[in-house]
Amino acid sequence: MLVTHSERPRELKWYHAGPMLYGDWGTSRFYVLGLALFYALHASFYYVLAVGILVAAVGWAYTIICRCYPDGGGVYSAARHTSQQLAVVGALLLFADYIVTAALSAYDGIRYMGLPKSYVPYVAMLAICVVGVINYIGPKKAGTVALVIAVATLFLTFILTIFSVPHLAAGWHAIHAPEVPLRNQWTNFVAVVLALSGVEAIANMTGIMVPPVTKTANKAIWPVLVEVVVLNLILGIAMNGLPKAGYDLGPAPANAYEEVENIQQKYTDWRTNPKAQEEIQQQATLAHVAPEVLLNRSADLKDRQDHYTDAVLRVMAEVYVDPHGMTLHIGSYRIGLFSLACGFVFGFLLLSAVNTAVADMISIQYVMSRDTELPHVLTRLNKFGVPYLALVAAIGLPVVILNIFQDLNTLANLYAVGVVGAIAINLGSCSINHEMPIKKWERACLACLAVIMVAIEGTLVYEKPDARYFALFVLCAGLAARFFTKSYPKYSAAERGYALVAWGVGLFGAATVCLYFEPSIAAVLHDTVALLKYGETAKYATYLVGYILLTFGGTSLTYAARYLSGKMPMPVPAALTPGLPPTPAAALATATGTAPGELHLERAHVLVATRGGKKLLEFAAKYCNKTNGIMFVLFVRQVNIVMGGPASAPRVEEDAEALKAFALAAEICQKQNVQMLPMYAVSSDVPYTILDFAATYNAEAVLMGVSREGAILRALRGDVITAVADNLPEDISLLIHA
Repeated sequence: MLVTHSERPRELKWYHAGPMLYGDWGTSRFYVLGLALFYALHASFYYVLAVGILVAAVGWAYTIICRCYPDGGGVYSAARHTSQQLAVVGALLLFADYIVTAALSAYDGIRYMGLPKSYVPYVAMLAICVVGVINYIGPKKAGTVALVIAVATLFLTFILTIFSVPHLAAGWHAIHAPEVPLRNQWTNFVAVVLALSGVEAIANMTGIMVPPVTKTANKAIWPVLVEVVVLNLILGIAMNGLPKAGYDLGPAPANAYEEVENIQQKYTDWRTNPKAQEEIQQQATLAHVAPEVLLNRSADLKDRQDHYTDAVLRVMAEVYVDPHGMTLHIGSYRIGLFSLACGFVFGFLLLSAVNTAVADMISIQYVMSRDTELPHVLTRLNKFGVPYLALVAAIGLPVVILNIFQDLNTLANLYAVGVVGAIAINLGSCSINHEMPIKKWERACLACLAVIMVAIEGTLVYEKPDARYFALFVLCAGLAARFFTKSYPKYSAAERGYALVAWGVGLFGAATVCLYFEPSIAAVLHDTVALLKYGETAKYATYLVGYILLTFGGTSLTYAARYLSGKMPMPVPAALTPGLPPTPAAALATATGTAPGELHLERAHVLVATRGGKKLLEFAAKYCNKTNGIMFVLFVRQVNIVMGGPASAPRVEEDAEALKAFALAAEICQKQNVQMLPMYAVSSDVPYTILDFAATYNAEAVLMGVSREGAILRALRGDVITAVADNLPEDISLLIHA
């Protein structure tokens, strides 16, 4: 008899889920307001208002999704009820969103902390790597940390809002309706639709929310939604009063200056080229200024525009709050205390959004891998129960993005194309899923919102080449990995050989192109990748990529030759779980313990929590022999992941370490003539699971062994024995075997 347990505890309360949502929705104001000024200047309020309406509508829609999918309502979980392929595409788009969320939040967080713009991308990359190290040991207390940072952010934001109230009149008088054509208005609106992905994260977490899920989700979503929309509108008015308070925003939107600079770079003879002059005149007409204004931007104006685009709330803190006794004078230096505090607190909130994005990327890869939609290798866990290869991708991809794109507006375009596509798929699939218990008017509203999101996505794909190619790359890479995962295990030896020949030839071809056109490729890399702008680093990087391709191509052809010659052994078919190596029946049989009909459950119950330590098992068997007890052998497989929707948990058949521990325990118990009941559990919290099993199975004693891990590793993982001892009921004895 073998007992297994893999139920996820529903312990996420609304006051933990709300701050995690605020970590995305709340942080959006740090760049949405600045980008609205960047694209529209004093017409920015109307775009902030439009985004607020859209956020409110999408937030309402996701309360319905959370109500209908209490075990996970993210796009991958909800869309699969309509189409598995559509769900995979939605999950990949959401993954693309999280890549850019991590990069954009790290960039803007470091920018808010006051670093010069030239250093921001590199410090942001370092910050992402630090978040990766933290996530290597699992997302412990993420909700609590998010709560503390969110409360501090709320406090500072309310202070900033109070000090902004006297400037609302000036801001309101400066605001004017958009004067550009309707097509440009729509394009500007699409460029600032950035405050949406948080609802996907909340929908993903319904599977771990405390019941009733509908009530928990509503209490998490609505307060954050109201705060974000209302304060965004107030601050959106107040920021237009900055010129009246002495902070010049310039006579035209910063985007107009950027477009003119792009025209100058595109046409080297722009002074005499009629087409270039026509395009410059068009930009001047849209901005309602003379062309000379856009052609003669001062360095000081450019710095101010960069500052308010990247960190507009810090600018408002400097202008509206610091002069009111919030400035520290040290010699000739002036330090704005309030703006400094805002910079660091807002920056840390943005970095907490990086942590959330990384955890969500790990979750998406793990869940899809468990469902055999991605290679099974992504489910391999480290000592802390974290999929380490999935973590490498979750950290490496945002770093690559920051190497290529190093300005806020480009990152914002990449961000939107992923989340808007994912939400469009989720809303659309839910609106046509007639099994969802919703009213007709709710279904119609979901469909209308889906159409709007599709229109936004289409505009992004059409207007923003960087966003188009980024989304295409993520989708192609993900679908190729899915094809490999689904198809390759079914191939015969000959089919695998021919597939590897084609793959190897393709890699050799890519390597040849890379090395033959090295000067051209190196020039492109030099212009686009920040780390390759120095010396001949772009040339060396091109050669390195070429040699890596040659190495992989040669390896592929080597394996192809072995398959085709019959020298490569084929794996044993018929795995117990698709995509997983099979477990021999004999190994499973030895781990089942005493037969159910032979168990005398009236005897004393002794729970042994072990990872297979022989000395502990021998001590426990002797103890049970003396006390005439049954030995309950508990093996807890730690999986330290924030699950997004329902996913098949690891099974004991897949866990070689657990099977080995149970087989050893069965052998020892047989020698001591002790009855044994093996129990396998999957959990993110090992001490809680041990305590739960001790209470559930009415254990009279719990036996544990002293860990042989180093002090640092124990500190990072947490001392299981101490946690159990502090919370074990008084009527259950704890025996520790050194």
